[in-house]
Amino acid sequence: MEIFPDKHELIGLFECEPQFLDEIDIPEYYNQWRFILKRRTDVLEIEIEPSNCFIHIRWHQENNVLVELTLEKVYGIEIKKQGASEFAQLLFRDKNLKILTLRTKPYISICWGTEW
Repeated sequence: MEIFPDKHELIGLFECEPQFLDEIDIPEYYNQWRFILKRRTDVLEIEIEPSNCFIHIRWHQENNVLVELTLEKVYGIEIKKQGASEFAQLLFRDKNLKILTLRTKPYISICWGTEW
Protein backbone atom coordinates (compact mmCIF):
# COMPACT_ATOMS: atom_id res chain seq x y z
CA MET A 1 0.00 0.00 0.00
CA GLU A 2 1.24 3.42 -0.85
CA ILE A 3 -0.64 5.16 1.98
CA PHE A 4 -0.44 3.27 5.27
CA PRO A 5 -1.04 4.78 8.73
CA ASP A 6 1.35 4.50 11.64
CA LYS A 7 0.83 1.53 13.92
CA HIS A 8 -0.36 3.73 16.82
CA GLU A 9 -3.10 5.21 14.58
CA LEU A 10 -4.48 1.74 13.80
CA ILE A 11 -4.29 0.76 17.47
CA GLY A 12 -6.24 3.89 18.38
CA LEU A 13 -8.86 3.26 15.70
CA PHE A 14 -9.45 -0.41 16.56
CA GLU A 15 -8.73 -0.04 20.30
CA CYS A 16 -6.40 -3.05 20.43
CA GLU A 17 -2.91 -4.21 19.56
CA PRO A 18 -2.64 -6.02 16.23
CA GLN A 19 -2.22 -9.76 16.11
CA PHE A 20 0.37 -10.76 13.53
CA LEU A 21 0.07 -13.90 11.41
CA ASP A 22 3.81 -14.53 11.47
CA GLU A 23 5.52 -13.97 14.79
CA ILE A 24 8.98 -14.32 13.26
CA ASP A 25 11.24 -11.35 12.70
CA ILE A 26 9.87 -9.93 9.47
CA PRO A 27 9.02 -6.28 8.98
CA GLU A 28 5.43 -5.55 10.05
CA TYR A 29 4.64 -4.11 6.60
CA TYR A 30 5.12 -7.61 5.11
CA ASN A 31 3.07 -9.36 7.79
CA GLN A 32 -0.69 -9.80 8.13
CA TRP A 33 -2.23 -7.50 10.75
CA ARG A 34 -5.44 -8.61 12.50
CA PHE A 35 -7.64 -6.42 14.64
CA ILE A 36 -10.86 -7.27 16.50
CA LEU A 37 -13.08 -4.45 17.72
CA LYS A 38 -16.15 -5.09 19.88
CA ARG A 39 -18.85 -2.47 20.24
CA ARG A 40 -21.90 -3.73 22.20
CA THR A 41 -23.20 -6.70 20.15
CA ASP A 42 -21.16 -5.71 17.06
CA VAL A 43 -17.83 -7.36 16.31
CA LEU A 44 -15.57 -6.03 13.57
CA GLU A 45 -12.69 -8.20 12.41
CA ILE A 46 -10.22 -6.77 9.95
CA GLU A 47 -7.15 -8.36 8.37
CA ILE A 48 -4.69 -6.14 6.56
CA GLU A 49 -1.76 -7.22 4.39
CA PRO A 50 -0.10 -3.91 3.51
CA SER A 51 2.51 -5.33 1.13
CA ASN A 52 -0.17 -7.21 -0.84
CA CYS A 53 -2.70 -4.33 -0.87
CA PHE A 54 -5.24 -6.74 0.65
CA ILE A 55 -7.93 -6.19 3.30
CA HIS A 56 -10.58 -8.55 4.62
CA ILE A 57 -13.45 -7.12 6.69
CA ARG A 58 -16.01 -9.15 8.64
CA TRP A 59 -18.70 -7.41 10.69
CA HIS A 60 -21.08 -9.58 12.68
CA GLN A 61 -23.54 -9.58 15.56
CA GLU A 62 -23.38 -12.83 17.49
CA ASN A 63 -23.65 -15.52 14.76
CA ASN A 64 -25.12 -13.24 12.10
CA VAL A 65 -22.68 -11.88 9.53
CA LEU A 66 -23.80 -8.41 8.46
CA VAL A 67 -20.97 -7.62 6.01
CA GLU A 68 -18.02 -9.60 4.72
CA LEU A 69 -15.70 -8.04 2.16
CA THR A 70 -12.49 -9.24 0.56
CA LEU A 71 -10.73 -6.26 -0.98
CA GLU A 72 -7.72 -6.38 -3.28
CA LYS A 73 -5.73 -3.58 -4.87
CA VAL A 74 -6.33 -1.24 -1.95
CA TYR A 75 -3.71 1.43 -2.41
CA GLY A 76 -4.23 3.30 0.82
CA ILE A 77 -5.74 3.62 4.28
CA GLU A 78 -6.34 7.03 5.82
CA ILE A 79 -7.48 7.46 9.44
CA LYS A 80 -9.88 10.35 10.04
CA LYS A 81 -11.50 11.92 13.10
CA GLN A 82 -14.53 14.18 12.92
CA GLY A 83 -16.16 15.21 16.19
CA ALA A 84 -16.98 12.01 18.11
CA SER A 85 -16.57 9.88 14.97
CA GLU A 86 -13.46 7.95 13.97
CA PHE A 87 -13.11 6.06 10.73
CA ALA A 88 -10.76 4.59 8.18
CA GLN A 89 -11.05 5.47 4.53
CA LEU A 90 -9.91 2.74 2.15
CA LEU A 91 -8.66 4.07 -1.18
CA PHE A 92 -8.75 2.32 -4.55
CA ARG A 93 -7.05 3.10 -7.86
CA ASP A 94 -10.05 1.90 -9.85
CA LYS A 95 -12.00 5.07 -10.68
CA ASN A 96 -15.26 3.06 -10.60
CA LEU A 97 -14.79 2.28 -6.90
CA LYS A 98 -15.56 5.04 -4.43
CA ILE A 99 -13.77 5.40 -1.10
CA LEU A 100 -14.91 2.81 1.45
CA THR A 101 -15.55 4.44 4.82
CA LEU A 102 -15.28 2.13 7.82
CA ARG A 103 -16.56 3.90 10.95
CA THR A 104 -15.47 2.52 14.33
CA LYS A 105 -16.70 5.24 16.71
CA PRO A 106 -19.20 5.92 18.17
CA TYR A 107 -20.71 2.90 16.36
CA ILE A 108 -19.67 0.56 13.56
CA SER A 109 -20.83 1.29 10.02
CA ILE A 110 -19.63 0.83 6.46
CA CYS A 111 -20.35 3.13 3.53
CA TRP A 112 -19.18 2.31 -0.01
CA GLY A 113 -20.25 2.70 -3.58
CA THR A 114 -19.39 2.51 -7.24
CA GLU A 115 -19.62 4.88 -10.19
CA TRP A 116 -20.45 4.07 -13.77
